[in-house]
Amino acid sequence: MPHLLIVEDSPTQALQLELILAAQGWTADVCPTAEAALEKLNGALPDLLLVDYHLPRMSGDEFIRRVRLNARTRALPVVMLTDEVTQEAEFKGIESGADAYVPKTADRDVLLLRINALLRRTNGGGHNDIQAAAQALRSCRLMIVDDSPTFLEFLRILLEEEGHEVDALSSGLDALDRAERESFDCIIVDLHMPEIDGVELCARLDTIRRRREELFQIVMLTASDSKADLMRGLEAGADDYVTKANDIEIIKARIRALLRRKLLHEENLRISMEFRRKELELERAREEMRVAEAKASLVEALERSNRELAETNARLTQTQVELTRAKDQAEAANHAKSEFLANMSHELRTPMNGIIGMNALLLTTDLTAEQRHSAELVGSSAKLLLSLLNDILDISKLEANQVTLEQIPFDLAELFEETVLLMAPKAAEHGIELVLDLDASARRHAISDPLRLRQVVLNLVGNAIKFTSRGGVTVAVAAHEDEARCLTLHVQVIDSGIGIAPDAVTRLFEKFVQADSSVSRRFGGTGLGLAICRETVSLLGGHIGVDSTMGLGSTFWFTAKLTAVAESLPAGPVPELAGRHALLLVPEGLVRAPLARDLARLGLSVVAEEPADALAELAAGRLRADMVLLDMVLVADPALNVVSHLRAALPHARLIMLRPLTGAVPAPPDIDGTLDKPVLRHNLAAVLCGATAGLAQITGISPPAAKSISPAGPVTATSGRILLAEDNYVNQQVALHMLAAAGYDVALANHGGEAVEAVEAADYDLILMDVQMPVVDGLEATRRIRAMGAPAGTIPIIAMTANAMTGVEATYRAAGMDDYISKPVDHQEFLAKVRSWIGRPRRADAGTAAAPPIPAAPADELDLTPARQLRQMMGEEAFAGLLERFLVNSRSRLARIDTALQGGDLAQVSRDVHDMISTSGGFGCRSLVSLGRAIEQAIRENDGKGLNGLCRRLAQEAPLVWERLRNGLAEAA
Repeated sequence: MPHLLIVEDSPTQALQLELILAAQGWTADVCPTAEAALEKLNGALPDLLLVDYHLPRMSGDEFIRRVRLNARTRALPVVMLTDEVTQEAEFKGIESGADAYVPKTADRDVLLLRINALLRRTNGGGHNDIQAAAQALRSCRLMIVDDSPTFLEFLRILLEEEGHEVDALSSGLDALDRAERESFDCIIVDLHMPEIDGVELCARLDTIRRRREELFQIVMLTASDSKADLMRGLEAGADDYVTKANDIEIIKARIRALLRRKLLHEENLRISMEFRRKELELERAREEMRVAEAKASLVEALERSNRELAETNARLTQTQVELTRAKDQAEAANHAKSEFLANMSHELRTPMNGIIGMNALLLTTDLTAEQRHSAELVGSSAKLLLSLLNDILDISKLEANQVTLEQIPFDLAELFEETVLLMAPKAAEHGIELVLDLDASARRHAISDPLRLRQVVLNLVGNAIKFTSRGGVTVAVAAHEDEARCLTLHVQVIDSGIGIAPDAVTRLFEKFVQADSSVSRRFGGTGLGLAICRETVSLLGGHIGVDSTMGLGSTFWFTAKLTAVAESLPAGPVPELAGRHALLLVPEGLVRAPLARDLARLGLSVVAEEPADALAELAAGRLRADMVLLDMVLVADPALNVVSHLRAALPHARLIMLRPLTGAVPAPPDIDGTLDKPVLRHNLAAVLCGATAGLAQITGISPPAAKSISPAGPVTATSGRILLAEDNYVNQQVALHMLAAAGYDVALANHGGEAVEAVEAADYDLILMDVQMPVVDGLEATRRIRAMGAPAGTIPIIAMTANAMTGVEATYRAAGMDDYISKPVDHQEFLAKVRSWIGRPRRADAGTAAAPPIPAAPADELDLTPARQLRQMMGEEAFAGLLERFLVNSRSRLARIDTALQGGDLAQVSRDVHDMISTSGGFGCRSLVSLGRAIEQAIRENDGKGLNGLCRRLAQEAPLVWERLRNGLAEAA
């Protein structure tokens, strides 16, 4: 009585199979997985295997392959069962070694017939079936290519016994010639042959097969059992790879399987062609019927068509006239647009030249260090703007290869230093480092087009900063001069950002076919972005590219051909610093290595160590230093107490603190000087040589009224001491200038954690607390302050936030806040609110709010009053810088909103919209404030359709509002 093994993971289907077999008087065992079945086969063998195609972990075809590879089980008959009734699945089953392939949807009698046939063949009773199978393949023609005469003859005899017509060749070249001229069903190739090896022969046979569109099979037959040879053979085009060590029956079975697949494919093609022929015949019959029906109505329709044709001809004639007129108008409009573009570009360049010239005259006068640095930044910014305006005219020339480069001498180091300084505020706003690693070879003069070179660098650095949220961006510059005085510039912009997907890298430098608003805002209106970089670098005689790893960052690089000048800039050691010892205490990262190299080039002996190691060596007397450069993070860490340790170990050394360019607090009393990052060589040398102290503290537009967060003297009767906790730079400037002009003493905290530390260190009359801040938010900071108890825990706290939605009052009161000011703030209302709390007696209960919040007034117009008041308080120059920063940040923020919306990141949309509300209101852009609050409401209500519409409206209206703001302020000046 036959005993079968069922390999099926479905209990229901396994039970059905057991019942079917039991009805025949057969017994069966069930294994739910291939692994369990392989273990079962280690014992008594069944008479036949029923295997499901889809099994967990190991598929059915893989299980059958393992059965066939085992000498003990390879002779077992196997029936593959599957739900997938496709040619591909059937081929997989046959290739794996299955003897029969039965769909689960087939009639039970079909399954039983298949099983009976295999059982008969196993018991020797299936001779007729074997003969029939051999007969189906008897007409096949095979070619054997092997350099071993013995094996060649052996295999030829075996295959001829199978009923095949066999051509046996010992030369691969003869085989190629024969395959070109004759047709075969299967070609069997040895791997190792003297004239041409089997891999190359397979590849060339595959080429012949493709060219002649033949279906002959290629089998690689070799004594090698190497996986590498297997991969080479299959990649070259072999359909199967069989080792000579296999049982000869397995070899013959594998060849039979390939031949069956070829014949089956040919039969399918024949059936498909026959079916297509029948379809065409049926379609022709239907077409003839339709033609006959059409002829019946043709006579009637002909006269109607003639009338309609005459009317259509008349309309077409009129349309042609109108199209010609429209074409002429479009050409005229395009010509007028080009003229307007040229005229406007000229009109814009003319005042820019005046700005640059007058700024140059200003630099010749006596200025303080900070004024001079600000004027230099104005000059650099004006030059950059002028170069971007020139790009408007260059766009069409780029397409036509008509752009001509200027050839003027310039200072390479100065160009990159100015560029990095321009991007430093943006990097500081992102909370990342921006480092200029300028090799000594690049500190020289060269001749080329500095404006276009600067444009490329600004573009790449801006992109790097935008997509980097931690770590930083390094601009590495080097130059190489050849014997012909040609200077090759090598620039790398390295970031630790999100990286770029490999499939997107190839598209990065393509030109935009359609204008992209976000790119236009980010790159000064050119609309070409990285494509302009590619064109510009090509004009400069160089190349541009990118290497990127997802999640690790990107490196954009480019080269440019410049002309070297005879004299290079002196970049050697500074005599005043020669022989001095410098200790560099900066955490390992982007800043340490380039800064150490710059110090060494200035002539100092540099030691750069981890702070803990350096302090230990100082305490042991093994380390000396004339000057110490330490990061602000170390100075601000009370646990390290670095400054005290340094003062004790190095009483005569100069301590210099490195700090970010924006939002930095003044140094503690024991610090001798400060140096802003990114660290530039001339600033570094000036500070180390003891130059004007102001030069060491240049930070662009410094907060004029901000004081360090440290204890201060008593507040006078006519003033008050206020702590402002705000992370946004523009909002800091607005509040600082308003409060300073009103006579208040203001200390600045960049987040809630700093605010808590400030309250612990000093007493204040009032705290203005932004709600949404990094590190520690305003609500948590308020809770911590209230937990301190009297007197610090009773200081009045006013919430400042752009979130003016209903219900926030209860949240702020619950956290311990006393009052609420909605941003954008009105100047007079803001000062009135501050005055009302400055003189108010403190309450004993820190958990009870004392006044209701000021509701947000709806507004849908541009109100220039707040901006004019700010300009009056700050002065023209400082306000112009603040306005420009507001516009640049707003454009970047709008681009981020669009990107986040497209990516479905509603949290990022909410954060950027929140910032937009607070900053736009400070400049009177009330329509944007209202629109921003509507977007916040849509996010809260999960209104996707409304959110998309509001964001599209924001993208359209915001640039117009900003332009009206700029024009309105210019007219009022």
